[in-house]
Amino acid sequence: MNVNIKYNMRVLRLRLSSSLMSEREPMKPAPSFRWSKDFASGSISGAQLVPLDDPGFHLAVPIDTAYSTQGREVFRPVNGLGAREVFSFWFDGSALEIDGQSHPNYGVMLWVEGARVAEDLIVESAPSNGNIRRQLRVDFDSRALRRVVVMPRHFGGTAGVFINPNTDSVIPYTPGLSTPMVALTDSYGGFGQWGFPHGGASILLADALGFHFANLQHGGSGYETTNQGLNFLNRLQLFREHTEHWPPSVLVVSGGINDPANARTHAQIQAFFAYCRHHLQQTLLIVHGPWCPRQSYLNGRDKYSLINQYIRNELANLGSPWWIYLNTLEGGWVTGWGASAPGNGPWITGTGTIANPKGDGNADVYIDADGTHPTHEGQRNGVAYMARRTRREVLAALQTAQID
Repeated sequence: MNVNIKYNMRVLRLRLSSSLMSEREPMKPAPSFRWSKDFASGSISGAQLVPLDDPGFHLAVPIDTAYSTQGREVFRPVNGLGAREVFSFWFDGSALEIDGQSHPNYGVMLWVEGARVAEDLIVESAPSNGNIRRQLRVDFDSRALRRVVVMPRHFGGTAGVFINPNTDSVIPYTPGLSTPMVALTDSYGGFGQWGFPHGGASILLADALGFHFANLQHGGSGYETTNQGLNFLNRLQLFREHTEHWPPSVLVVSGGINDPANARTHAQIQAFFAYCRHHLQQTLLIVHGPWCPRQSYLNGRDKYSLINQYIRNELANLGSPWWIYLNTLEGGWVTGWGASAPGNGPWITGTGTIANPKGDGNADVYIDADGTHPTHEGQRNGVAYMARRTRREVLAALQTAQID
């Protein structure tokens, strides 16, 4: 096993071991937030825009540029990746304003000093007649040097941050030795979509691990099925073409529910893992089987079982030790270094939903009213359950690896 992969696996094992996978305590006192009514109503005295054009601001996600309706240059991920931009910087003042091009239900997730500072997305509804400018003011209790991470939810772009240049400064944050993670998912890895206001399971996992990461997510996509003309392989190729953060240390792949069980899907799964074999030799792959609620699984058992087998077979054919396969349909896990755990049943059991409980499994708690996507609020949080289950099983697998 390659020395670099051993190191990455030790880092991952350490972080998983120390993470409780629970909601972090909010900052005390927590910052307060206020939306401006429009682009012209910024409230910071003598404010000056600091554009986020230095690559040091961008964590993991390759950024392109576009222009807003007001003509200001904004920054957004390369078109087609399905990613959300992640900006990070040092800030030494007491208040700043995040400036961006709004979209209906514009919002952001915000981390300060490694802790998420909002329980939920900070959401501001924009008019349905088009994108407009919005500024989100963030007030801290005092002046201090803080590391701030901003993950906007929108499709317009982010221009930068307004600060008082006479007293405050913004400096790009360079992650250095931080372990990057890439998540390649369908809607289950979604951010602020499909009713995931707390972020998808990939975001919860990356948040708990302290990773900066790229969440390459497109609802409705898969190994063979495309969204915006791109399937999993196309998006990974596009990411590699544009990113400065290649290769990632960890790649989480979660898909299959949207794919048909046919020869085309099998061929695309083969092509995807062949690409990984050639271009991700320094990366640990964590691969979920096709995620689907028990209700859907019962209705399409042959389909999901076949896709499950396609993925398992192609991983086994890699002939490399750098992967962990999590069997979401049957339970258990298998690794490329020969360790495994027996199946203990599917991750989601029963046939109910939170809106129509049947009393026959955890789907009553973890599957939302649409019968497809996980719940996301309070104790009934299927998204957090997915992240906790992934953490537990990956940690168990890593503890069997000869990496010390």
